[in-house]
Amino acid sequence: MPGPQPAPDLPSVGAEADPLLGRVLNDRYRVVEVIGHGGMGRVYKALQAPLDRVVALKVLGPGHDRDPNFYKRFFLEASVTAKLTHPNTITLYDYGRTDDGIFFIAMEFLNGRTLSQVMQSDGPLAQERVIHIAQQICRSLREAHSLGIIHRDLKPANVMLLLERDDHDFVKVLDFGLVKFFSGETPEADITNAGTFMGSPHYIAPEQARSQGPDQRCDIYSLGVLLYHMLTGRVPFTAAAPVDIILKHLHDAPVAPRVLRPDLTIAPGLQDLVLRCMAKNRDERFQSMDELLAQLKALRAHLAGTSAPSSSPSGADGISAGTIGQTPPTPQPGLRTPSEPIGALRPTPARGTATSGRPPPPPADAFVELP
Repeated sequence: MPGPQPAPDLPSVGAEADPLLGRVLNDRYRVVEVIGHGGMGRVYKALQAPLDRVVALKVLGPGHDRDPNFYKRFFLEASVTAKLTHPNTITLYDYGRTDDGIFFIAMEFLNGRTLSQVMQSDGPLAQERVIHIAQQICRSLREAHSLGIIHRDLKPANVMLLLERDDHDFVKVLDFGLVKFFSGETPEADITNAGTFMGSPHYIAPEQARSQGPDQRCDIYSLGVLLYHMLTGRVPFTAAAPVDIILKHLHDAPVAPRVLRPDLTIAPGLQDLVLRCMAKNRDERFQSMDELLAQLKALRAHLAGTSAPSSSPSGADGISAGTIGQTPPTPQPGLRTPSEPIGALRPTPARGTATSGRPPPPPADAFVELP
């Protein structure tokens, strides 16, 4: 497959004209409007033909063709997300490249607010609501971890809350663009630059900052920080420079949520859970999403005044993180390879062309380590 061609320049965020608005990509996706932007590109609302289905179209921005790592990360995200089917994980429909070098991923269109937006408008969240949101995040990441995949960039902007008929906080976990495989002999899957870390400084695990072979427990740490933020309205560590925030993750103990916010209702057992998730030593954290989910279920049952699961007895203070029966970690079978060999990236079929009903495989060099 030829290397990626330079993509047409996209306008700055404040520009009025956008060359993609109104355009139909690969005879299938008519771009309607811009709905978001980030470090890798922009996200558009689009209409997929011939289904008339509204989709979110993530388009790689210009300039990344000069750094093949961005190109590889883009398709790694696509190929990984395509394997994930849990209802609490965003669904990927398709991905590909246009003839003039535009790389895109078509995903389900979500009508909701990010957790970041919710916390900005609502402030600290009630502990029952926090537990409800956290359980769904656990279930999404439990599936990813069972495939040997860690997210590495869990933060409020990557969690969407949807308003469903029977659930006002239905979670969708987004953006597996910094994904890494943590089991199996797949060192080529880590396509970040040597000597650098990837992730968000406010939510990054210590071992991730040190590049010390992060595994599923770095997602547990990040989820602990997310719980802390939801409960208190504040992140545990702040500083003027990102490097100083990272140093605090490495060396400083967080102020306990109940001490930081004595004005809020935070159960002792929930505080214990948060602090255990954020242990500097990953061996002292919950070891799997199964184990953490069992604790959350027990806490929720206790707060609701119902019987806790038999495998999760309550402690003297209600529910204590140190006394919950541990659920064995989810078996890690390693990286599951596609049922068909990875071939060269093919353009998205034209309208009416028969397809296999699943996203195409990534390009052959998508997982090759760069020198």
